[in-house]
Amino acid sequence: MTVNVIAPGIFATGIRKDGVEQPRDPGVLAGVPLGRFVGPSDVAGAALYLASKAGSCLTGAIVTVDGGWLPLCENHRMCCA
Repeated sequence: MTVNVIAPGIFATGIRKDGVEQPRDPGVLAGVPLGRFVGPSDVAGAALYLASKAGSCLTGAIVTVDGGWLPLCENHRMCCA
């Protein structure tokens, strides 16, 4: 048995959709190294990998799907409090 977690970054949901599609602060998107927010296919890709034979040896992992935002957030304190 394997146990893993997918931790998506800024993601368009019903609550956050307007803020993600039309960010109030354009600097937020500029702070994402891949230049875009996370979408459903990004999270689905991580889930497919974890559920596949290719991911069968991975366990106890937190798979962060955020376009590279979290490392910048932690290293440069770009996060909102």
